[in-house]
Amino acid sequence: METFAHFQPPLDFSQRVKALRNRLGFSQEQFAEVFAVSSATVKLWEKGGLYPTKQDWQRIVLFEVEGVKVVISGQRCVSAVSSTLKNRGGNATARDQKANVHRL
Repeated sequence: METFAHFQPPLDFSQRVKALRNRLGFSQEQFAEVFAVSSATVKLWEKGGLYPTKQDWQRIVLFEVEGVKVVISGQRCVSAVSSTLKNRGGNATARDQKANVHRL
């Protein structure tokens, strides 16, 4: 019988998620949209109440390194997020955000 080890991100994962979101100027809702998770999930990540999946953690680390230039997220390519950054005041609509997520 094959067993799989559970993925566990670094101990500082919650601080890193929040710091990245703040550095990008995203609300929890905007960050959730980019990562295709709920805003409640982002809130739990930031409080350390839920570990990101291995795939989500890899994307978070890629965002830390590359910023919003280009991030490959499963079958999605998230690029520039220009309208979100234009509306850095936090008023980008879900429609604006979805316009920045393109299927490959």
